[in-house]
Amino acid sequence: MAGRPAGPVLSSSRGRKAIRLSALRRCAASAAASLPLLLFAYSGGPPARRTGAPGDLTCLDANCHAGERLEDSPAVSLETGTGGVYTPGGPRQRWTVRNSDPRARAYGLQLTVREAADSAARQAGALIATEADSIVICADQTAASPAGCPADRPLQFFSHTTPRRHGEFTLEWQPPSSDVGVVLAYVAFNASVTGQRNSRVHFRTFQITPGAAAVNAASFTPGFSSGGWVTIFGRQLGSSARSWTPSDVRDGRLPTSLDGTSVRINGRAAFLSYVSPGQLNALAPDDDATGTVTVEVERDHSLVTAFPARKDHLAPAFFGRGQSVQAGGRAELYGTGFGPTDPAVPAGLLFHPPLPLKGRLTVTVGGRNAAVEFAGLIGPGLFRILVAVPDLGPGVHEVFAEVDGVRTPPGFFLTVAS
Repeated sequence: MAGRPAGPVLSSSRGRKAIRLSALRRCAASAAASLPLLLFAYSGGPPARRTGAPGDLTCLDANCHAGERLEDSPAVSLETGTGGVYTPGGPRQRWTVRNSDPRARAYGLQLTVREAADSAARQAGALIATEADSIVICADQTAASPAGCPADRPLQFFSHTTPRRHGEFTLEWQPPSSDVGVVLAYVAFNASVTGQRNSRVHFRTFQITPGAAAVNAASFTPGFSSGGWVTIFGRQLGSSARSWTPSDVRDGRLPTSLDGTSVRINGRAAFLSYVSPGQLNALAPDDDATGTVTVEVERDHSLVTAFPARKDHLAPAFFGRGQSVQAGGRAELYGTGFGPTDPAVPAGLLFHPPLPLKGRLTVTVGGRNAAVEFAGLIGPGLFRILVAVPDLGPGVHEVFAEVDGVRTPPGFFLTVAS
């Protein structure tokens, strides 16, 4: 699935080893320390360094807001999607920050992420704004570039640009490439009652620790399903870096061990396509269990790590970030986690010819329905979906697929040529 063999790659474009389409087509043809995070609100979009983190002021200190200061506020919550764990060099995490203050009428925040070893000076990872009314700025008030902030002023601040009528903000965080230890998340969240001079400013610190994580291999988001591809990030997972080869396939099944590394999901052996010290790609075994399951990684018959992960009945997701098409033409999409086929095929078993998807599938492009001409499994865990592109104008249009009521994550686009 991952590795370096020649051929096209189905990638989420986030610098990780990706599922390699050529390898899956061959299958079908063969039949510690901490980071602090701070969130703070300011009614018109705050200047940088108003988080209350070490070395920062707050808007109460700077007199841009007046009101009540609420330390360690239970009204503030942070959802990371990984249970408070990050994997060094792992995928982006989608964070949701909420404030449930019942008295508030408007909300805003600012957020910064830092290494606990030097929380006044060391930025931890990278912040990405994903909503139109938010931005990431540097300490000199300039907007952060895709590469981050300048080396002489590396601290980043996620901020609102206009206040909201609801207390929920969403952003993404790219973990550091190396283990910087535990991450502390400091939150300063303004909840305005009757205006800037009557505010309740909530502060709370969250801790995020380094560890292993299992995510959907197509979208790099939490949640995978039986027969779907899973990417596992961690440390010392494998003794070598390689993909499976035809010689690893026995009796028409993908291998459950590569170079001494094996994976169990909810006690059942998973099928491996790629191993390395920091990443594994595996096909989840058939199992009716959903919810929180235990993922175990063994190397040379010794347990390396065991951790909880989310398993869903369906977990559809597209590989890649998008493609270019002609209006009125066809788009060939590839994904995993779309569910059972008719007839069914056991996970990890080679088969031929392609097997039609059993569930009811709809696809939209730019909010318009796209006719599905084919949807089926063409290799272990790999779905091919052929759709007719609606007659859209030139531009970038987001694509969603929905199977039996479960939708693909955001972030896949078709660029319609002029």
